[in-house]
Amino acid sequence: MNVTYYGHNTFLVEFGGKKLLFDPFISGNGLAAHIDVNTIEADYILLSHGHQDHILDAESIAKRCDATIISNFEIISWYEPKGVKGHPMNHGGKHTFDFGTVKYVNAIHSSVLPDGTYGGNPLMELMEVIPVDLLSGMTPIASIWHVTLHSRMT
Repeated sequence: MNVTYYGHNTFLVEFGGKKLLFDPFISGNGLAAHIDVNTIEADYILLSHGHQDHILDAESIAKRCDATIISNFEIISWYEPKGVKGHPMNHGGKHTFDFGTVKYVNAIHSSVLPDGTYGGNPLMELMEVIPVDLLSGMTPIASIWHVTLHSRMT
């Protein structure tokens, strides 16, 4: 498993042949000016809420990579007319994807999209990506997954 931090609240998790990008805010982040957003690949983009500093690069990356955005109903409804694939979720709901299960829980914050559209209730993603049977023997996680952390911030 590789985790790459791109600054602010943006990070990429790679495991099992899948790439999950969280809250992509790169091109507008002065601290990430050295990162070419067009080099970032994703299969899924998870958005916690609609503020620009969490979604700025989601549309361009999703279109270029044919990635699916996972977020709340309002945010997915905002992206679908733009030709972006999405999977809407609501608080307390969970869904099993080809990389694991995502459950959405409440996050205390506001959520307005860049054009002023209501962005729904902010969400926090809880993910189960390790099959439960691997943990049945209480094997330490480090012996199951090799996790490498990277930072693209200098």
